[in-house]
Amino acid sequence: MSGRDRPSTGEDILLKLNGKFPVAKKLYGITKLGIFDALARGEEEEDGRIDVLVEFSSSSDNLKNFCALSTFIEELIGRKAWLVTTRVQAEHPPEVLAPPAFDAAGKDLVCLEKIREEIGILLKYQEKANFRKFSLEEPTSRKVTLSLDTIGSCAIQVSPGEKIRNPRIPWNLLICLHNRLIHPHYGPDLKIAWDAVTDLLPPLVPDLDAIIGTLQHRSLVSPGPPQEPPEGN
Repeated sequence: MSGRDRPSTGEDILLKLNGKFPVAKKLYGITKLGIFDALARGEEEEDGRIDVLVEFSSSSDNLKNFCALSTFIEELIGRKAWLVTTRVQAEHPPEVLAPPAFDAAGKDLVCLEKIREEIGILLKYQEKANFRKFSLEEPTSRKVTLSLDTIGSCAIQVSPGEKIRNPRIPWNLLICLHNRLIHPHYGPDLKIAWDAVTDLLPPLVPDLDAIIGTLQHRSLVSPGPPQEPPEGN
């Protein structure tokens, strides 16, 4: 799809989806289709994706239709599409699906706290495991690589200013956990993933705790809006 034909607003995308709803209903058995989250609020996700809310009929609610509909929508609108079923939406609190808007410092704090949380989980696992155990336990290795991917994804979203203020954090290596470590076809290199858990992440804990503490303090003492000078002065 050319840039000229690619829908650029939530309204444009809704028009595209509505126009193809009868076809999608016939092919994939959907009963509901719409957008939500950032684009529905008139905003744009940083990676250009859209979040699509979908409901399938009981006889069509399966992986084959879910994946096929994802491809259908992406080809239709020329964007990455993440499908969320109404069932999943109902199982999550509204604040998870529609988080409040953060200023830069607030977003940095949320991202860094999530990075620190995932590192804590990984370090607890590392204390009672070794590489052999990690590489042989596929469900566990999947969870570990998902945590690493989350760390990388959050590192991407930390503001440039915060990264410049904290050069001791190897931001490029953290971002690599999301952009490079987990190949979409072959999966992660488990040896490199384990090296990240044992060598890259543990030394970062003191610096991350200090940065988070600074941001938390800043959020508590942020000045209010400037006061108007008294009249007559």
